[in-house]
Amino acid sequence: MIKYKLTKKGKIVILMLCAFIIFFIALGGSINNNVPKYDDYSKPSNDEQQQATTPEPPPVIVEEEEPWKDQRVAVFFEANMTSLNKQFYDALNGFSDIALQYDNIGIQVEGNCATLFPTNQKQKSINYNLSLLRAQAIVDYMKSRGISSERFTVIANGSDKPLKDNSSLENRKLNRRVDVFFVNR
Repeated sequence: MIKYKLTKKGKIVILMLCAFIIFFIALGGSINNNVPKYDDYSKPSNDEQQQATTPEPPPVIVEEEEPWKDQRVAVFFEANMTSLNKQFYDALNGFSDIALQYDNIGIQVEGNCATLFPTNQKQKSINYNLSLLRAQAIVDYMKSRGISSERFTVIANGSDKPLKDNSSLENRKLNRRVDVFFVNR
């Protein structure tokens, strides 16, 4: 055990510290009693609780629905054909009716083809031309329904955007298509 011996000066410093601590403790108790008490306005009193009413919720702003956003038509074609099959008239007519209601919305028409091996440039060129002719057949039909030609954006994808791989006859039927959908201009 280590013993410490305090000098006279050290004893005086310790006594002074103790006196200050006792003084501040005593002063602190009296300060709390003399401090004016402020009301906590964040919590209503009992009288205010009875009078308080629940605030009205803010009005709900309903944005105008845009039924055109999810509208999409896929028109399928026979191999090496560009003529429109009559079975797709109803779908295109419904799409055209919506397009006529919202005449400020653009229409994108993407033609697609299916091929097993588009390795050479000649085969790719044929597919692009075929997909463009298919897309143009759709545009021509929709223009005949009264839709302005300025609204159309025509894209020829050739065989670059297949839905399925071209390994089977069924998959190639799905890839010979024109997709029609709305876009913001």
